Amino acid sequence: MKLASLHNRAPNGQVIFGDNLAYLETINSDSIDLIYIDPPFNTGKLQSRTRLRTTRDDASPDRRGFKGFGYRTSVIDTHTFNDKFANFQAFILPRLKEAYRVLKSNGSLFLHIDYREVHYCKLYLDDIFGRESFINEIIWAYDFGARSKTRWSPKHDNILWYAKDPDSYTFNYGDVDRIPYLAPTLVGAEKAARGKAPSDTWWHTIVSPTGKEKTGYPTQKPLGIIERIVRLHSNPDDIVLDFFAGSGTVGEACANLGRQYILVDNNPQALEVMKTRLGRFGPEFTEVPPVVKTTTKSSAAALGNRVQVIGAAVWDYDEKGLRGLRGPEKDAAMVREMFLNNSPMGLYDNHAVTILENPTAEELRNELINYVQGRSAKGDILVFYYSGHGMVLGNNEFGLCLKNTRIREDTGAFLPLSVVAFRDVLSTLRSADIHPVFLIDACFSAKAALKDLIHAIQDDMHRTAANSYALFCACYEDGAATDTVGGGAFTKAIFEVVSAGLSDAKHKQLPVLELGDLTKSVQTKLEKDGMPLSKLYTSADLPDFPLVKNVAFQARTESFMPYHRETLELMWNGGEPKAITLSEISAKVGHGAYGNHSKLSPAPWALVEDGKNKHERRLTERGKDFMRGKLSIPSVIVRDPDSGEWHAAKEAKNVLYSAPLG
Repeated sequence: MKLASLHNRAPNGQVIFGDNLAYLETINSDSIDLIYIDPPFNTGKLQSRTRLRTTRDDASPDRRGFKGFGYRTSVIDTHTFNDKFANFQAFILPRLKEAYRVLKSNGSLFLHIDYREVHYCKLYLDDIFGRESFINEIIWAYDFGARSKTRWSPKHDNILWYAKDPDSYTFNYGDVDRIPYLAPTLVGAEKAARGKAPSDTWWHTIVSPTGKEKTGYPTQKPLGIIERIVRLHSNPDDIVLDFFAGSGTVGEACANLGRQYILVDNNPQALEVMKTRLGRFGPEFTEVPPVVKTTTKSSAAALGNRVQVIGAAVWDYDEKGLRGLRGPEKDAAMVREMFLNNSPMGLYDNHAVTILENPTAEELRNELINYVQGRSAKGDILVFYYSGHGMVLGNNEFGLCLKNTRIREDTGAFLPLSVVAFRDVLSTLRSADIHPVFLIDACFSAKAALKDLIHAIQDDMHRTAANSYALFCACYEDGAATDTVGGGAFTKAIFEVVSAGLSDAKHKQLPVLELGDLTKSVQTKLEKDGMPLSKLYTSADLPDFPLVKNVAFQARTESFMPYHRETLELMWNGGEPKAITLSEISAKVGHGAYGNHSKLSPAPWALVEDGKNKHERRLTERGKDFMRGKLSIPSVIVRDPDSGEWHAAKEAKNVLYSAPLG
């Protein structure tokens, strides 16, 4: 596959200046052969490198050198970037997910990082690729720089190698560059002459501070390291992607080895370095417009990692007095599918979703304690799900029956420590400043026939979370939760509503759904199936947060139509651009053209702007270039539901104006 098949471009190399995540989202799935990335290491510092020029100057030197000769130094340039992230996980995760998507089935990812984040990155990649796709951790060891007097000096980087398919990937072992044996006399003359293949520990010097390879960019990696990766893990004409391009070492390695390359970086200094370094190879330099997003209540990205899901499903009880249930096992599977992002409806990663199957009371309590201890930010949201037997304890308290729940034979009372009281759950959460959201598929979860039970629950919740909580439960008034072979009726109704999505006029343009969006449809579903109706108790101050994706979401799109072209031609005026009033547009093009300003003005079209007043329209400089045939625009644009910004649709073709011009 050639680069032209990715973005209709022909050169063997591309350098993209702009946001790498925005650009990754435009690349076709399964189209890249090899990805090497060297992301920021999250050192917490401003990384800086200054290049100096030293010239002989005996008359007015600023330092003395060999034999007392005088030298004067001058600064050539300084390159910097900020290597500090408040939330490195939120930064790197979406980019790793896109890397997995764009890789071919036999492609590999090499992630170059150091001791600060490598263990976290491996967990992220295990989730995204699967643990079986982890092939190697390569240690690049070097011996240069200052030495610490308080600890062992860190003199290595980590390179994680993941193959999209662990049974099929490129590894050209015959092309490996051999290295000398440390003890050549022990292996014989023939082997010593041939050298040995490197292991997973690569000893290689850093880029020499005074060598020709040095560009002055702070994070430049040695060409020898990158060429080894490119040579062994790709083939001639393969496409290699580096979306943290920095100094462009991957580009030079690919150019030397006959590979195609795409380099992406948003640092202007990196772009200038790459223009100088790669200019002789003739890559195409392209700028990606910045993506500006605003936070809205439906933005999952804005929420970051604030949402955690903890669930417990119990169907196999040790106590003979508690009958086994048919539904909770299916409920656990449905809840996983609803929340995990490997399904069409899920938003959250494996680390954010924990579903316990047949847990004991102690196991559930420990899970909640671990959650609370792991909270570092205020305002987090815990979605707590339970499916199983519910019971009423003394003092109008609701309890969750776990696998090891016990009943006293003489009194028929439940042994308190074997039950997890709802009030205990709330007490545990009280120590964390969070917003609890409860989904309870159990009998008595909201049964009004038991006097003041739900009011007692609400009082407990209010004391814990003030006026910021939600309780969505399976039964209403005198009803009881219904257990079926296919799952609890309540959970099943939620799952079926979420699986279908909401496609009515109000919801179809919402990419994600909140709890309140679902309740009416769940109630309608239960009523239609003849099941007990659910009940939602929610507080006024519960923050809006996305619960699931809306699989029926329909993004608003606009296509470049003939009447758009006619409107532009009016303003172009045969090569003498002029402002056109709305009434003129309406009279000559049609009433539908009134709205063209809102469609033709925003990026990525940006062809029209207001004239002297809001009643006039005129061409922008981009619009004039488009009419001259110097600029192409996407045929279809799509509106981002979070930011409201428009961008080119993935299926869009380039439109070039080619009519005879006056």
